[in-house]
Amino acid sequence: MVLRIADELGYRPDPQMVKMMAYMRTSKRHRQVEKLAFIWLDALRKNVNRNPYARRILGGVMSRAEELGYGIEEFYAEDDGLSMARLSTILDARGISGVMVSPLHYHTSYRLDLRWERFSTVVIGRGQVGPALHQTGPDHYQGMARAMKNLIQLGYRRIGMCVSGGSLERQDHRWEGSFVIHHPLGITKAASLMLVAPSLRARDVDTWIRKTKPDIILFQGEQVHSLLAQRLKTERWDLPCATLDWLPEFEEAGLAGLNQQNEISGANAVDLVTADLLRNQRGVPREPKVVLCEATWVHGASASAVH
Repeated sequence: MVLRIADELGYRPDPQMVKMMAYMRTSKRHRQVEKLAFIWLDALRKNVNRNPYARRILGGVMSRAEELGYGIEEFYAEDDGLSMARLSTILDARGISGVMVSPLHYHTSYRLDLRWERFSTVVIGRGQVGPALHQTGPDHYQGMARAMKNLIQLGYRRIGMCVSGGSLERQDHRWEGSFVIHHPLGITKAASLMLVAPSLRARDVDTWIRKTKPDIILFQGEQVHSLLAQRLKTERWDLPCATLDWLPEFEEAGLAGLNQQNEISGANAVDLVTADLLRNQRGVPREPKVVLCEATWVHGASASAVH
């Protein structure tokens, strides 16, 4: 009788509601945690484990995912030799629809070509990895502006910037633009106070310092950090400096700098991808969202006030 009336009224079962009711009948102990994928494009496992910036991003991802009831499964595309077609197949077979993509570590661009219609995807960082997807990351322009403002307040004028690696290209030169715009000496002089190269030797940095005579150096990159650390150990260096990639472990050494709060960028990626999952939105978005995190300035003895 009930079925006949339902059929006359044109009732059809809602498969999503059926799925939800089956889930609710399952005991909490036996429920499976939905997984989100975290794809490391060009980073190797061994490097991720000893890279504090990568660990901060992943920590933010893990923490927010746990808060929202999701699990994280990591994939290493380059380490495991996974083609994009193979990776898409693996994700699909494991029932993973939410995908987060790591920042690029060694490349300035990467051809990421998943079967987009199957996934909700967010890219962490500003590197170009495929079509226009949702992105999270630090606000590099704002961060540099904050660094310059703090250094100017401390009394520095001839502020120099020394950066190695491909980070500037990956962020579309936002640090450089903000540096020259906010420099107290103006755009032309600011340009001469920048040393930017994919790779830097100790003598390159020494020559640049002797030529430009900066009051303080804003630096970024493992290479430059290593060079500065060597000079500090040998007491050949008494030039003030501050990092553009500050970490909590630098606090004890008194290193000042810009905290990009990478863990927040990771958490923001989880928020974006889970929002799309809840709305059942898959594929390349028509209007990609970019969620940026403001950096904070950390004072330290390496950049004390000028008297």
